Amino acid sequence: MVGGVNRIEFRQGGSWRARANGKQMPFFVKNPNPSGDPPLVTFRTTKGVLTVGEKQGREITLPLPYDGLDFDLSSMAPGKATVVVSLGETILASGSVDFLGTEVTDMRVGLWRVGRIALLFLLVSQFMLGAGAVPGKDILEASSMSPYLELEERFFYWKGGSWFGTPKRGSVIVFWREVDAASLSMIDGANKGGIAKVLYVKRVIGIPGDEVVVQGDAVWVNGEQLVEGYITRGVSFLSVGPVVVPEGHLFVMGDNRPSSEDSRTWVLGSLGGIALEGLEKHSSGGYVPIDTVAGKPFFNFWPLSALRWLK
Repeated sequence: MVGGVNRIEFRQGGSWRARANGKQMPFFVKNPNPSGDPPLVTFRTTKGVLTVGEKQGREITLPLPYDGLDFDLSSMAPGKATVVVSLGETILASGSVDFLGTEVTDMRVGLWRVGRIALLFLLVSQFMLGAGAVPGKDILEASSMSPYLELEERFFYWKGGSWFGTPKRGSVIVFWREVDAASLSMIDGANKGGIAKVLYVKRVIGIPGDEVVVQGDAVWVNGEQLVEGYITRGVSFLSVGPVVVPEGHLFVMGDNRPSSEDSRTWVLGSLGGIALEGLEKHSSGGYVPIDTVAGKPFFNFWPLSALRWLK
């Protein structure tokens, strides 16, 4: 430390490393004869910029005070700088600074890094990451997946449901379902009089081969009643089953059972138990084909006050 500032003693044969980011590297050089008159010394560097007092350049000559002299070296280009401090023909000290490339100073490194980030973002957004949303109060009175997801919340999901194999019982999935657009004319992209594809979020209750029985708020799978700590408590009067989930399909339900349109209503509609417009157009019998599963939600990103991981 010299003058209260951390500086590096520039000595004969010294070697240092620094980033080529334009920041000054602080040195000081001793006066070999502090009792004599201040000699004229010359600072030279093969790369970068020297700063000695108010002077800057690659070669600077000025008197060397008795207590030594501070100088700085900086560079915006990577490579090795050889620095020499000489008194006439006599070299007082000679050393080197190896300036390392950065993403700013080394264009090739910078472009490669930017290219990798752009490629990764493209691959993730195209093949791995999707976004969904829960409609607002102008469409729904309550979220069918409350409290897991609430009205107007937006979330990211991992794409590629087939990568995960058959979803497990209890897991939350997103899937595409074709519905009668006439009843969904308020949803963007739903053409009145046609068929619209809508992204649903539900919880898997039964997988292929499972026997499912729903009696109001109670659910049995393969004869065992489920303990469902994730559901919204309410009163649900729908009863279904026993039904056996077909091969290649899932039986799904929303966590907010009193406010959820799910496999209960879809299966009943397909069986003719209840009349809901558009349900008879589904060839799946009201179950969710596994090949329509888009992925698994994992993070809620909107609104900002509701940021959270979705487990």
